[in-house]
Amino acid sequence: MGSEKKVVPIGFLTVPLADHSLAEVAKFGGENEFEYLELAAWPEETSRGEGEAAYIANHLGDAKNFTQMMADDINSTILKFGMNGISSLAFYENMLTADPSQREYFHSHFKNLVLAAEKLGVKHIGIFPGRNQTKTVDESLIEYGKVFPDLLKHAMDHGREAMFENCPMEGWFEGLP
Repeated sequence: MGSEKKVVPIGFLTVPLADHSLAEVAKFGGENEFEYLELAAWPEETSRGEGEAAYIANHLGDAKNFTQMMADDINSTILKFGMNGISSLAFYENMLTADPSQREYFHSHFKNLVLAAEKLGVKHIGIFPGRNQTKTVDESLIEYGKVFPDLLKHAMDHGREAMFENCPMEGWFEGLP
């Protein structure tokens, strides 16, 4: 047996660097020996107000009109700074929100991220299942079973996978958004 140690590749979510360009983020990652980025991919038009929604960022660009040229530019930018690539795209919004138009918007964005991930050569899209704040947890689980099969099928049809973040956000146990 060899005495060579196995090293786990380390990356980071780009959200904390929301106010920096992708090149600046990749440069920071490369200089600090990170190997991968979990690329923040909220919709471009999502607002990030003062003191709220600190988890929102976009280092992907326009997912709805994402092209292979955009994917190639992103990948080359990351590689240029000595990183290995993108581990996943990140979009952690409440996919079961009680607001029907917002829910449809989030689902549509996820489907666009699947297509962007395919162009980027990225296998995983990180999402947050969330819950319907007007229903009990058990009722939300039933809704989960109705909502996610279509979203996951779309991902699988394109050779992608969804990763589910399970994070109890402040106020969610009380049913707050």
